[in-house]
Amino acid sequence: MKAARLIIAAICCTLISGACTKQAQETKYGKQEESIERFVKQQTAKFPEARVVYQKGVVRIVLSEGEGVELSARGSATIIYAGYDFSDGNIGASTMFATNDWNLAQSTGWVLTDPDAWKPMHISLADRSIVPGLATGLEGMRKGEEAIILFSGKYGFGKHGLGMIPADAPLAYQVIIEDLDN
Repeated sequence: MKAARLIIAAICCTLISGACTKQAQETKYGKQEESIERFVKQQTAKFPEARVVYQKGVVRIVLSEGEGVELSARGSATIIYAGYDFSDGNIGASTMFATNDWNLAQSTGWVLTDPDAWKPMHISLADRSIVPGLATGLEGMRKGEEAIILFSGKYGFGKHGLGMIPADAPLAYQVIIEDLDN
């Protein structure tokens, strides 16, 4: 009887601990989403012609409209991009973790010797290795469109992080669609 009570107490403690951890993570994501919304308001004040698209937890600020058909969820695209750790609520040289835009790299002091690093990247939105928030944000873009895609850590690399990107970090991508295929 005593052993059963100890087992029940241990199970209750585990459940309560798990619930607290999940609540803390949801609170963290909520704060990230508030930071993203502040950034969106700043950008739309700076660029009144910008259009904002909300879809499935991801925000896309369209800076320059594209034309033609929209990229479908199973389509593929050739993109120029820069990725940013959005933990501090800003995008810039100090938070950039990846780019294939030679001009941007030069202006921020990045030096890469691999010439393939500066080629447009071809990706398939159906590829499971694509960051979920990026895939969601690209869906609906058109050829020639330029946008900033933002999302909380919930739709990024999650609790694992990647390289210099911390676990659960919110991310931002500035993207130009060079071409697409549905």
